[in-house]
Order: sequence, then C-alpha cells, then structure tokens
Amino acid sequence: MSKRKKIAIWVMGVIGALLVLLLILMLLLPRIINLEPIKQKIIARISQEVGGEVEFQRLDLSFLPRPRVMIHEISLSLPGKIAGTLDSLKIYLEIFPLLRGNVRIAMLRLDAPEFKMGLPEKLEKKETAGRAFSPATIQESIAPALALMASKAPGLVVTVDDGRLTLASEKKSVFWFGDIHGRISLPPDRLEIDLACNSNLWENISVEGWLDSTDLKGRGRIDLTHVKPQVLMDQLFPLAPQQVGDSQLNLSISFNMDGLKALQAEVKGSLPYLTLHQADKKLVIKGQSLKANFRMDEKEVSASLVELNLDYPRLTISGTFHMDGASPLVRVDLEGKDVDVGSIREAALTLAGEVPDIQEIFEMVQGGKVPLITVNAQGSSLAELGKTQNIVVKGSVVDGKIILRGADIGLGDLDLGLEDVKGDMVISRAILEAKNVDARLGNSWGREGILRLGLKGKDAPFHLEAMMEVDLAELPSFIKGLVRDEAFDRELALIKEIRGSAAGKLVLGESTKSIKARVDLSKCNLFARYERIPYPLKLKYGWQFSYDGNTIGVQNLGGTVGKSSFSQINAKLSLGKAPYLEIISGRSSIFLGEIYPWLSSLEGIKSAVKDLKSVQGTLAVSTLNVKGPLSQPEKWDFRT
Repeated sequence: MSKRKKIAIWVMGVIGALLVLLLILMLLLPRIINLEPIKQKIIARISQEVGGEVEFQRLDLSFLPRPRVMIHEISLSLPGKIAGTLDSLKIYLEIFPLLRGNVRIAMLRLDAPEFKMGLPEKLEKKETAGRAFSPATIQESIAPALALMASKAPGLVVTVDDGRLTLASEKKSVFWFGDIHGRISLPPDRLEIDLACNSNLWENISVEGWLDSTDLKGRGRIDLTHVKPQVLMDQLFPLAPQQVGDSQLNLSISFNMDGLKALQAEVKGSLPYLTLHQADKKLVIKGQSLKANFRMDEKEVSASLVELNLDYPRLTISGTFHMDGASPLVRVDLEGKDVDVGSIREAALTLAGEVPDIQEIFEMVQGGKVPLITVNAQGSSLAELGKTQNIVVKGSVVDGKIILRGADIGLGDLDLGLEDVKGDMVISRAILEAKNVDARLGNSWGREGILRLGLKGKDAPFHLEAMMEVDLAELPSFIKGLVRDEAFDRELALIKEIRGSAAGKLVLGESTKSIKARVDLSKCNLFARYERIPYPLKLKYGWQFSYDGNTIGVQNLGGTVGKSSFSQINAKLSLGKAPYLEIISGRSSIFLGEIYPWLSSLEGIKSAVKDLKSVQGTLAVSTLNVKGPLSQPEKWDFRT
C-alpha cells in the first residue's frame, strides 16, 4: 500500500469519527443542556419586543433532520390589542449560517393558532392630498413593506395549520375566520401567498399569488364561495335605510400587476340571491352570471362590465367605465337588453322609494318591456356624471303601461292611463323625446305619435301629437279635462248613452303648466242622447269634429233626431263664461209631430204658440242659421 493511500484512509477515518461524534452530540445535546434559563430569556425577550405577556410550557431543541426549535403550548396577550394561544411553534434554522455562528430562521410553522383581536371603536379620518390612485401609489405603499421583510427575515417561510382568528368589538364576536391553512414566503426574491379559510363572511376563500420585490410584477387569484354580504353590512352600516338580508354571492377574482405600468383584474361570479330590506319592504334580487374586467395605469382607469344577467329584476346589462386623468374626462356607457320594466320599477321603489325623482318617474312608468336601452353619461369628474344634463338615455319600449297624472300635464283630475305603449325614446338634457309612439287609452288608440316632455321644473316643455282612433263614448271625460268651463261642463253632463267612433289628430302643448289642445276628428259616426232634446241623436258616418281650445266645431254633419233628419250642417260652439252656439248652414227635413211639442215647451216660445194646439206634417228646410247662448234655447235666433 502506498503512502498516499494510507494518508487518505486515515483522513477518511478521522472525518467519519468526527461525524459520528457530532451525530451523538446532536442527539444528546438537548438532554444535556439545561433549557430552563434559555426558556426564561426567550420569554423575557419576546414579551419586551411585543409589549405584552408571552408564556409557553416547553421548549425543545432538535438538530435532525434539520436544526429546529419547538415551543409548545404558547399563550400571548397584548392588552387591548390581541390575545391567543398556539399548540406549538416550530422554528426551523438555516444550517450553513448556523455553522458560521449566525442564527437565521428559515421557516416558522404555527400549529392550531387561535387568536382574538379587538376592533377599533371608531376609524380615524385621515386627510389625504387628493392624489389620484394609480400603480405608483401602490408601489409607495408596498415597496417599503417588502424591503423591511427582505432585511429582517429574508426568505422566511411561514406556514399555518388549523388556525382561527376572531375579530371582536366590546367583548362581542363580530367576524371570525376558521380552519385557516396557509403558506407565506417572504422576499428577498418575491412574496408568495397561498391561503384558505372559512368565515361567517363566506363559506370558503382561497388566496394565491406572488409579487416580485424588485419590479413589483405579480399575479394572483382570489376565489370566494357563498359570500354573505349581510354580515358585513350589518356591522359597518347598522343604521342604513337599506338593509341586506339573507344573501349569497360567488366571486372569482384574477389580477395581474405589471409593476408601475398597469394593474389588471378579471372578475367572474354569480348571484344566487340578494335580499334587500327598505322599511317594511323586501326585495330579493336573483342573478345568474357576472363577468367584468378592470384596468388601471398612470394615464387612465377603465372597467368593463362584460355581462350581468339577472333573473329578477329581469335584465341583461353590460357597459364600460373610463376615467382619463389627463383630460380630465369621466365616461360611463351602459347597455341593457330584455329589461322588464315592472320588476325594475318594484326594485327601484324598494331601494330608493324616498327619492323624489325615482317616485316621479315610476309613478308615471308602470310597466312594459324594453328590448334595448343605452345610457351614456359624461363629465369632468365622478360628481358630474350624476347631473341630468350630462346623461343621455336611448331605448325602445313595447307593451308599456304609463300613467300621465292630469295635475302634472294640465288636465286637472283627469289621469291618462296609457296601455300597450310602444315607441322609441331619447332622454337628453332633462328632455324626453319619443317618436313612432303607439298607445291605447281605454278603447281609443293613438298612433304614430311624437312626444316632447321636460323632466324638470313646474313649467316644463310639453308637446304631444298623435293620430287618433277614438271611441266617442270616452270623449266627454277627456274633453271635460281639457275645457275648464262650468257652463260647458253642465251641458256635457246632459249627454248620455254615447256610442260611436272617429279618426283624427290630437295635439297637446306647449308646457306642463299651460296645456292647450287641438283635436281634429273625421270619419265620425255617433249615437247619443242629449237631455235637452227628447229624441235620440244619430250622426251619420263622415262628418268632422274640431277643437282648438276656444271653439268646438263640426262640418258636414248629417243624421237624425227622432224622425227628423238633417245634413250638410256646419256649426261651431264658442267657449267662455256663456258658451255660444252658431249653426251657419245646413239642410233638414223636420217631422213636426215630434219637433213642435218639444219647441212649444221651451220658455219664450211657449207663450207665442199657446193657441196652436197641434202641428203635423214634414217641413223641408233648404238653409238654416241658428245663433244663441247654448244654455238658453229660448233666445236662439232662427233664420231659415
């Protein structure tokens, strides 16, 4: 055997002996060393650092399979802040720094930690400089914290098993988080988080992600199942007029941070049900799917609601939000499809029934379906978006139900209940404009209508124009609302048993405080009883009717009164304190056996014909002119 080989064998033998000796020493060292003084020093040091009381029952040292310190049955108390216990805390040390005499913690493992933390009674209001939120502000907040972690505990890994945390206020549990399992890796390279737990705020949450400590690039994902917003709202806003009841929400949030360049997020979720209470009213919102995107950089903030499907209130909505910091410009664009107005109305009145504008809108809009509606709002700030003059709404409605209050449109107590409404509308600068409007009022129809209505002010612009198909039985009540004249109302009340139809045009305008009407009807036919005439009145098809606010007129009027007939009558009734009737032309065949008894009963005529006991026969009249006050036939002037 050569000398070199002998030396190698001796060296290997010595190293092996040293390793065996070191192994024996590492196994026996925890039993030989008196750990009680070390325990007391650790307790004193930790209590001093945290500003509270720390106790533990046992401390063990172990060097295999890697150096570690195990502390058992720990209790921690920071008066007024936090208190709790841990079954054990395992502290794993890095081997190579330990061989050089340095102690560096590689991993902390917390088994069954259970802590209780007090919530502050009142959140302090901090003044801010009003700087816009951006990725740079995120860096200013996160970067110092990451640097501190890298310097104090570089590369430290913290794991938690079966943890529990309770947040309490005035000795009452408010929020709790249980079955906490997680792993957190600290810089210098990057911060990594993998955490999951359940809570009274949700059924389960899982959080995973990483963030590079140098360039702040990162990625993460948060999944929440069966979120219970009512728990959070009850604690944060106990006196809010709207309260959240039993609800569930599922959310999945994925985010990507590109350092100082941009922050992006994608949100997906569903809303099985959301219960809202307003006083004694209850609203249950039921949804299907939610999908949205968010992006923020130094120049702009944008959000996109890709899709929100609600089963109740029924609608599908999408839209975008854009805020440009350089302009400044804030813009919102929304699009709704298959909107059920009735359910939207119920939801709005439940959520904001005390808001005057909401009340006024939905007192008028009662129901219908909106196949498509768009809402655009633009302003120089978020506050500007809510101003009426900055909002443009476009849409169409079918099967609509609208009630126009007579007091609001100058018709007194006459309310117009419009049904089967359809048409296209635009709301811009607080003005509602509609075209291609069809609507039914009772048995009457308005078609090809146009509407212009101001939504603000007591004397707002108002113009309505429509082609009419009128059930004449409903005409007196409508005319009564338009014509404010007691004498005319008395005469109108004497008309009974009206039947018939007409077609024509209706124009109302030009402000809600002072509405004037113009009615032009043609192709009319009518049957009625007028109590001043003892015989039924039948008007033949084809005559015309007009009303302009001051005068009611008829043209080419023909028909029968009892056995008498008339044709080619043109007449007008001037309205005022004493309505005045004027028949300016006409032809008639008068059956004297009926007309004479009626005329001879009228005051002013009775005395003149008292000696004339009976008149029979037929009188043919080629021209007839009659003038006189409507309510005083005895003063009528006949020329024939």
